Order: sequence, then structure tokens, then C-alpha cells
Amino acid sequence: TYAEGHIQGALSLPAFDFAQKLPALRQQLENQTIITYCDGEGCNLSHEVAGWLKDSGFKNVFVLKNGWTLWKAENLPVGTGTGGSQP
Repeated sequence: TYAEGHIQGALSLPAFDFAQKLPALRQQLENQTIITYCDGEGCNLSHEVAGWLKDSGFKNVFVLKNGWTLWKAENLPVGTGTGGSQP
């Protein structure tokens, strides 16, 4: 889960409650480059969320290939807890 570990600075916008959480994050995401990710290359949720974001009018939306698993394996910056990034 997001609280257990996430890419440092990431906001939580899970596919299962995308429609509920997007309004609270919309202003924060405006005019930003958005990179979605999930757990590995076989996970399609990041592609779904990226599509929904594009359909919602966001322009700079990309998907991180290989996602969370590779990020952690490469010892890249991670965060834990909610840290105020979850609406």
C-alpha cells in the first residue's frame, strides 16, 4: 500500500477510487508532469489511470515502465506513511 512504501514525492491516486480522489488532487496536478506507476511491467493499472487522467484533461501524463518493483530494486528514493499526500 501507499503507506508501506511509494516513490518519494508521489501522490496516492489508486485505480479503485480514482473518481473519488481526483477532485481533491486536481489543483495540485494542474500543469504538472504526471507519471503513473504500479507494481511491475505486468501491472496494467498504471496505464488505466494514465488514460483516465488524459481523459480528464491532463496533458503531460506518462507511465513508468516496470514501476515500483524496479524502483525499489534500484534503491531509488522512497517514502513511507501518508505524509499528507493522500487526500
